[in-house]
Amino acid sequence: MVTIYYQAQVRPDVKVSNLIEPVEVPVLHNDNGDLDESSVEIVLPEGFTKLHPDAVLSEDRKLLHVPNEGTWKVREDGVIIYQAQEGVPVVDPTPISYKYLIRRTNNKA
Repeated sequence: MVTIYYQAQVRPDVKVSNLIEPVEVPVLHNDNGDLDESSVEIVLPEGFTKLHPDAVLSEDRKLLHVPNEGTWKVREDGVIIYQAQEGVPVVDPTPISYKYLIRRTNNKA
């Protein structure tokens, strides 16, 4: 048996929702390669902290709370969930980025 691993290719992720319910974004669904779902981490794009100085990103980079917007959470399976903050007008969330690792395996024939 021969297994071929392609170099990872990352593609943008967009999800349309009314934001009333939590939104699940399977960010690795449209990427390819031998991806490690448990390694997905939130990355703040350039200028994010300037727009949201009170945003809090957890040490493990799996949880991000943005006051007056909502909370982003990375599940163990690599899916990112966005939940709009209760009690504030629903707004489009400021986009975030993410990163992940590629599994490295040695295959011997």
